[in-house]
Amino acid sequence: MAIAQHLAVLRQGATRWNEWRQLGRATSEPVLPDLSGAVLRGLNLSGIDLSYANLKGVDLQQTDLIDAKFTGADLSHATLVAADLTNATLSHADLTLAKLSDCNLSGATLSYANLIGADLRRSHLDDADLSHANLIGTDLSGAILLHADLNHAQLERSGLSRADLRYADLSHANLSRANLFETELIAAYLYQANLHRAMLVGAHLSQAVLISANLTEANLMDTDLRWANLQKADLSGASLRATRLEWANLTRTTLAGVDLSAANTRGARWGRNAW
Repeated sequence: MAIAQHLAVLRQGATRWNEWRQLGRATSEPVLPDLSGAVLRGLNLSGIDLSYANLKGVDLQQTDLIDAKFTGADLSHATLVAADLTNATLSHADLTLAKLSDCNLSGATLSYANLIGADLRRSHLDDADLSHANLIGTDLSGAILLHADLNHAQLERSGLSRADLRYADLSHANLSRANLFETELIAAYLYQANLHRAMLVGAHLSQAVLISANLTEANLMDTDLRWANLQKADLSGASLRATRLEWANLTRTTLAGVDLSAANTRGARWGRNAW
């Protein structure tokens, strides 16, 4: 439960709050704020420092949190629906099962954040840093992740249907069993990404870099892979029925047990493939 004194300071605004925190850091035992369960919806808290605060279950719906600092904060089960978190810092924060749908997280830093089971549907995460973030089971359906950094991110069993991941960096990301139905991945960078058993039906991967990617048993039916680079990728057991592979680079690709029926391979580059 939130501490009344901490709430009273917060309601005086971000400037007063940050001054109070600075004073606290000057002491031998700095206070870690406890605002757990508090209802703070609709406030203007732009630039506020809530690093390492206990914000479990807090209600921050439609709150202005531009440039706010949440480094290491506990935001598990928090409600941040439609909040403005543009350029906010949430690295190492715990956002387990947090409600973040329709949020603006453009340019936000979420590296190493824990977002297991969080709801990020339709949120804007363009240019966001999600490197090394834990997004297992997270719902990112319809989210905008244009140019986002997701290298080494854990996205196992995540929902990314119809998300916009154009030009995103997904190198070394774990997308096994992820739902990427009709996802936009044009020119995305997926070097050594793990897409084992991923569902990529109708996804757009033209010009994507999939060098050494693991696509074993993935469903790529009706997927657009025109001009994609699949060198050294492992497609063993994958379904590429009706897939567009025109001008794709399939050099040294493993294709054992692949279903290529009705696939368009015009102009594709083949060489030393393992069938």
